[in-house]
Amino acid sequence: MQFRSSLGGAVRGRLLRASILGAGMVLATAAVAFADAPYPTSVDVEQDGATVTLTGTWVWEDKTDPCGPGTSANRAVGWAADWGDGWDGNFIKSKGAPKGVGYHMGTAEDNLVRTSDANGGLGDCGLPLLQGASDDAPRGVTGTWGPISYTYGGPGTYEICVVTYDVKYKFEGEAIVPKDAKQLVAGGKDHNSDNSAEGQYLDSGRQCANGEGGVPIIVEIPLPVLELTKKAAEPEFTPIVGSTVLYRFRVENVGQGPAAGPIVINDPMVPDAECPSLVMIGDEDDHLDVGEHIVCVGSYSVTQDDIDAGEIVNTATAASGTFVSNDSTETVTEAATVHVLLDESGSMTSAANRVIRDYNRFLAGQQARRPMAIYGLTLFSSERYVNRYGQRVITSVPNLNSKSFRPAGRTPLYDAATRAINALAATNPQSQVIFVIDTDGADNASTSATRSSLAKLIRQKENDGWKFVFRGKDLAGIQSAVAALR
Repeated sequence: MQFRSSLGGAVRGRLLRASILGAGMVLATAAVAFADAPYPTSVDVEQDGATVTLTGTWVWEDKTDPCGPGTSANRAVGWAADWGDGWDGNFIKSKGAPKGVGYHMGTAEDNLVRTSDANGGLGDCGLPLLQGASDDAPRGVTGTWGPISYTYGGPGTYEICVVTYDVKYKFEGEAIVPKDAKQLVAGGKDHNSDNSAEGQYLDSGRQCANGEGGVPIIVEIPLPVLELTKKAAEPEFTPIVGSTVLYRFRVENVGQGPAAGPIVINDPMVPDAECPSLVMIGDEDDHLDVGEHIVCVGSYSVTQDDIDAGEIVNTATAASGTFVSNDSTETVTEAATVHVLLDESGSMTSAANRVIRDYNRFLAGQQARRPMAIYGLTLFSSERYVNRYGQRVITSVPNLNSKSFRPAGRTPLYDAATRAINALAATNPQSQVIFVIDTDGADNASTSATRSSLAKLIRQKENDGWKFVFRGKDLAGIQSAVAALR
């Protein structure tokens, strides 16, 4: 947005005060004690987010147009601004070179007051006088100043003080540069008789703050608001120490002003979170502009404490400099432990192809539904008892085939189930346990466990939160025995 104000009339040394708050602007003027020095007659304030650019016009009243020997050395108009960030902008030291943001001199074309031979020759008699429309209009030399810009590091209300002054200059090629810093006219009540700034600082901020002629322009830099949404890639974590939880951090600017980069994620459990450079998104500047968002990523390694707790809870914030987002908390719960007890006795021989097909379909369904679960398989018969995979992430478990499933022998169902349940319990799983019993025949070979003892063990584990799934034939007796204990 751009605002413009012009100051007219015959009052000398006035500065514009422009207050930019939302869509409104308040203007005021005040007298400045510039003695025989240029002063602004208009100020244009253009604001683009946190960047403010100032331009305007100036007049040097009562300047005549002398020619001939003894005329003054070359003079031009310079300008400076203190951008109100602590009133610390001493732009020109009295006998030093120009320094600081905002010090400028005009070009020979638009800001030259008078050119004459430095030794007093005739030279160029200067620019035409500004002819006032009435007796009250200022008369003298006129020109433009600016543009000068500054980008603030954060939102807030800032006072900008603009000062124009005359300067003795020299040419360097096509440019004009200061020849003697003590010729700079700071204005204010303590100027020297020759309008120089000798023995002083050109401290525009001090002049505004102390009422020494300057009245500040007031600008409001809008506030960025960061909105953080933290999500885990999966709602569950694999209950194995060292397994990885991946997080995504979505940061959006929902405020009214840009947020300066870089964006930083503060998460004590995910210290490696990385955010892309802001020059890679949106309009490719180094700011997260209003409506823009980025996605940062990071990872966390599971500990035994997490497994014991059964969940991981942590909170993160995003920051742009001193501006911090909302807290975003994500809870990831421990994934299930799935264990299948599969009958590999001779009674399964005739149905081996179907058993393999059904088992693989069940495995694929669990892999899709519970990708972070750990998985185990126990094959049993009277001839062998094999516990496969141990604690393995379910997505890495292979399918069953005719080489890995070879039915033979009798069916010690009660013994095998009791052994497998106790072995799994010894690993102390904290998560939900899903124990699947898949058989195609009644027990005919157990030597230690009974239907009653197995039912009691199953009921005990149900009380611990285990879930049992019965697949196949001749399991009604076990199910009835367990139901009777509930």
